[in-house]
Amino acid sequence: AKNALEQVDIPETESLGSEKKYLLSQLALIQGEPNLAAEHLSGWENFDEDWQYFALYNRGVAQSRDQKKSEAIKTFETVSAATLEGPLNSALLDRANLTAGIYALKDKHSKKAADFFRQVRLHQGASNKALLGLGWALNDQKKYERALVTFEALSQRDFSHPAVQEA
Repeated sequence: AKNALEQVDIPETESLGSEKKYLLSQLALIQGEPNLAAEHLSGWENFDEDWQYFALYNRGVAQSRDQKKSEAIKTFETVSAATLEGPLNSALLDRANLTAGIYALKDKHSKKAADFFRQVRLHQGASNKALLGLGWALNDQKKYERALVTFEALSQRDFSHPAVQEA
């Protein structure tokens, strides 16, 4: 698949060219080469408009897998700050905020993590994990009452979800 993709000559500014770079990055991730994956997505600003922020999000994923957590957080922050419309783009923003929050929390940046978690929409797929992360971030900041309120709100949700069970 990699050889076939590399033989195709389409500018990355066209949709198929952007998709080609995205697929090459995914192959690199699968092959355990996150640095190469990030490199394939480095020109994300030149990608077709529909692919730009998906490429940037996946660049952040590649950076995190390459143990470049601070770079990854900055990349997710860029996605988070974008003004994107539509349900697919809203889901991407939620995912970027959730992922950035998780990495910030792991790096003991609980205030920054809380800010990311608060940006995740409350009634979407990532919201349970975001509420759990927000509770832990508030707990780390010694805001115990606010953390408890967050955990209580989470405990009222579908108990089959692992984040709800942890709360």
